[in-house]
Amino acid sequence: MLRLITVPLVAVFSLVLLSFALSNRDVASFALFPLPGALALPLFLPVMLAALFGAFIGCFATWRNSAKYRKAAKDNQKLAEQLDKQVAQLRQELATRPPPPAGQAVLSPPNPLIAPATPTSDQPANTSINEAGQSSAGNPAGSKAVGAP
Repeated sequence: MLRLITVPLVAVFSLVLLSFALSNRDVASFALFPLPGALALPLFLPVMLAALFGAFIGCFATWRNSAKYRKAAKDNQKLAEQLDKQVAQLRQELATRPPPPAGQAVLSPPNPLIAPATPTSDQPANTSINEAGQSSAGNPAGSKAVGAP
């Protein structure tokens, strides 16, 4: 697709340059004022050299201004490679990890702050401790003991 656009543009540009060179074949004298001597060149040659020099300066300026974007892309590429390695390492570690016990999340360790759902053998199921630290065993409503404030 790009070749379909590039070839005709280069052909047209070449024809324009050839036409310019053929129409400006007259010899002109070019001299630098403080220096002695002069150059006798066809008129199209210094014009084309000046245009070529300007194009090179423009290319250099564009390349120089895009340096920060090239550096950012290089840094992002390195970061992506590091993260890919870390993901592969974590997947390998996860594959070698033993299966979790039933009822526990895959990646979380057991939480000692959460009490088990079933009561222990030394405490009855309907026992609660009130604010005063007294057990309300046998008190089905879990209300305060008689005589408590």
